[in-house]
Amino acid sequence: MSELKAHLKKLGVQGSSKQLNRISRGIIKEQPGLSKKNPVINKAVMNFSQLKLALSGLGLHLWGGSSSGKISAQSWEAETSGVKSRADNVPDPYPKALIDQLASRPSKSGSLVILCHDTTSSEVAEVIRDIKAIEKMATQKNCKIVYHTMSILYKEVTGKVP
Repeated sequence: MSELKAHLKKLGVQGSSKQLNRISRGIIKEQPGLSKKNPVINKAVMNFSQLKLALSGLGLHLWGGSSSGKISAQSWEAETSGVKSRADNVPDPYPKALIDQLASRPSKSGSLVILCHDTTSSEVAEVIRDIKAIEKMATQKNCKIVYHTMSILYKEVTGKVP
């Protein structure tokens, strides 16, 4: 969403941060009639459609971390941070809830995208603690964890190194 918001600003769309967020979410959700309000917003809608089409041509798609595969405004579902001003909802409630759910249905798989801040030493220490806690929970519930980075996923989908 932040990239779309920056694109709107670059195109000259005026408004508060809250208004630009609302427009960005509307574009992502393909809100009907949004582009009729402003020709510049229409250009952003068209650019977003072109981006999705180009990615599709490469065998890729935008993904927001949801198991539904739909695009969302936020690309992560949980956040780990050692800084009080940021969210820190790892390992509880998100990873714990997913591990509990998967343990109760062993034939299912799931995914969880976690934003890990690593800009300060306290954040790195918190990420390390959280990863260890998640791995311990998974081991206790007999769940397997597989880690992926964006470059590994790109290579798996396209067969090419990014």
